[in-house]
Amino acid sequence: MWTGLLCAVLVILAIGLGGRAAATDCHVAPSGDDSNDGTSTQVILIAGPCRNTCIYNNTIYKDGRDGTYGKYGEFLILPIRPMLPKSLRTQSNMEDRSVNVSLSFAPFVRAFARALVLALVLCGTASATDYYVSSVWGDDANPGTSAEKPWKSLEPVNAKVFQPGDRILFGAGSRFLGQLKPQGFGVEGKPIVIDKYGDGPLPRFDGEGKVEATVYLFNVEYWEVQNIEVSNTDYEPSAEKGRRNGIYVHIDNFGTAHHIHLKNLHVRDVHGWGGHGSDSGDGIAWQNEGKQKPSNFDGLLIEGCHIQRTHLNGIWGFSQHWIKEPWVPNLNVVIRNNLLEDLGSSGIVPVGCDGALVERNRVIRPSRKGGGIGIWPWSCDNTVIQFNEVSGSDGVKDGQAFDSDWNCRNTVFQYNYSHDNKGGFMLVCTTS
Repeated sequence: MWTGLLCAVLVILAIGLGGRAAATDCHVAPSGDDSNDGTSTQVILIAGPCRNTCIYNNTIYKDGRDGTYGKYGEFLILPIRPMLPKSLRTQSNMEDRSVNVSLSFAPFVRAFARALVLALVLCGTASATDYYVSSVWGDDANPGTSAEKPWKSLEPVNAKVFQPGDRILFGAGSRFLGQLKPQGFGVEGKPIVIDKYGDGPLPRFDGEGKVEATVYLFNVEYWEVQNIEVSNTDYEPSAEKGRRNGIYVHIDNFGTAHHIHLKNLHVRDVHGWGGHGSDSGDGIAWQNEGKQKPSNFDGLLIEGCHIQRTHLNGIWGFSQHWIKEPWVPNLNVVIRNNLLEDLGSSGIVPVGCDGALVERNRVIRPSRKGGGIGIWPWSCDNTVIQFNEVSGSDGVKDGQAFDSDWNCRNTVFQYNYSHDNKGGFMLVCTTS
């Protein structure tokens, strides 16, 4: 409340400071030149007709014809070139007029700008909202902005474009069917957060094998997802249904996506089809691609997650830039303190990264479907893999605990523990 009041006071102060500026007459006419100073008969070019309203930067300008203020369809005079949008820099067919327009300039304008910037920052901080969703006692007709009146389903969540600092809180013990595909962008220091509220079991999200991913983050950044349970169970998977994942983080022609954090998640029973390379049945998967605008992740964190019973991999990444032409690697990728159990193929596979850190993970019983390795990078540079444990691999194709695979350079394996793996401790692949 106090932040909002301070915001309002600062806005009023900013307007007041702007109003104290001294007035200067500027001469404006179609025959003028924007390079003139506008304070004499060297008039400045008049702008074209208004498309909507004759208001620009919160100022209403006179149109120079009848002394009235600008209205829809009249002519907007913007004698200050930097303030004039390119779309409005058009020659008018009006006849030349000697028009005096009173505009404000003064030393107070700097104080005005500073106060306004501060006010906008505080207003932006105050605008962050908590949204509540409960499948037990919610109603989609509710505003969803309090625990007493939460939303009920994923429909209003997927329709909302969230703002920096917003939180989407799902009630303990709730169960949601279908796909969670949220929209919006956070900013540095103000990520958008998905989390749990209330006491009890983690809120559960189940794609029922009907969606590509139960939780799908597409072309977003500065998001944190934590303290939820995710499954995508399909007892009749097939190639015709396409890929199936628990959580899928995907960017395409986006550029750099910053700060995607997945923490304390329980991902289980993700069914799929096919074997290694089918891209169907991963617990947590990420992919970056884009031919028009090469894309990569910077600050991808997967920490404290429990992943169980996946058709293929536990944590799997893929990059369109794997061939390194061009080399647009994922940066600051950290996969830490995760427990992965009963996996059809591999445990943890970073792809297309530079400087990835994989540490303090336990991978138990990977390769249940005959192929895969516990932890291995692919087409990565400068990867550090340390303090991990891999055990119980049952694979007859590969089946090792660790592997430095194709197109990797400067990979460090240290302080890792391998036991009871049919393929042994280590595999090293070259690029030929």
